[in-house]
Amino acid sequence: MIRHIASVSVGGLLPPIAGALAAINAKLTSELAARMRLAGMLTITPPKVTAFATAAAAIAAGMAVKGPTVRFNGTAQLSAIAALQAQLALFAKLVASLGVAGLEVYEYDGTAARFGSEVAQQTATGLPGGSSTDHINALVIATRIPAAWQALAEVLLTS
Repeated sequence: MIRHIASVSVGGLLPPIAGALAAINAKLTSELAARMRLAGMLTITPPKVTAFATAAAAIAAGMAVKGPTVRFNGTAQLSAIAALQAQLALFAKLVASLGVAGLEVYEYDGTAARFGSEVAQQTATGLPGGSSTDHINALVIATRIPAAWQALAEVLLTS
């Protein structure tokens, strides 16, 4: 028997994958924000005029004066930021594709010999909201192995 399960978006067809991508996207966004904050943290403040006088007196007295050493690998931070931005751009494209609606999901449970006639009967008047003369695209995933179907059901809307 074939039955119409749902009208879904691409993300609705792949519920666990959509959730995983959202979690990865959130992690990358958080890491990018942290690196952007870190890149903006380094500021150099010139010494006060009194510090120059103190340093001059110390030099005159023969004492060594050493200023603070500041190290920051800005190039590495900027490279990491650029890499994260590229990853986020890819994820934005994936997430946008997950939102595209218009998929009709059917489930078939029966013999191979009846599959064709069941599909013909179910789609004789077209897909939901359409007509029998509409051009459609379809992807059929079939198996005779229950374990394969169960594994597919873990990542794909099957019922």
